[in-house]
Amino acid sequence: MKRALERARGGRGQVVSAIGEAGLGKSRLCHEFRMIAGRDCLMLDAFSVSHGKASAYLPLIDLLRNYFEITVEDDERKRREKITGKVLALDRTLEDTLIYLFSLLGVSDASDPLAQMDPQIRQRRTLEAVKRLLI
Repeated sequence: MKRALERARGGRGQVVSAIGEAGLGKSRLCHEFRMIAGRDCLMLDAFSVSHGKASAYLPLIDLLRNYFEITVEDDERKRREKITGKVLALDRTLEDTLIYLFSLLGVSDASDPLAQMDPQIRQRRTLEAVKRLLI
């Protein structure tokens, strides 16, 4: 984790996962890591649920909700504003990722341009949109 932090501080974003049985100390490890890293790095975290209980996308959706600072109190308009604002502030060339991010985060679109898209293509493009956003 310290090597990943050094790389991130050098401008190369990193992903670190902690996997283990309940009670092993993963949350404590992450807490201690946050203390070492300080506030100079953007750190997003997500948690998975037990196998078979939910979609494989839930940790990713949770991570994105945290990143966009979406709360349960936010209505659809507010969620759309938060996502759009943050994406376009990062880089205007990411505008084409918005429809995929909206879909993944449950922000509906009356015309839903993705409704007729092949599911495999939609999945690939959604994951590519998330990858572009995070990179």
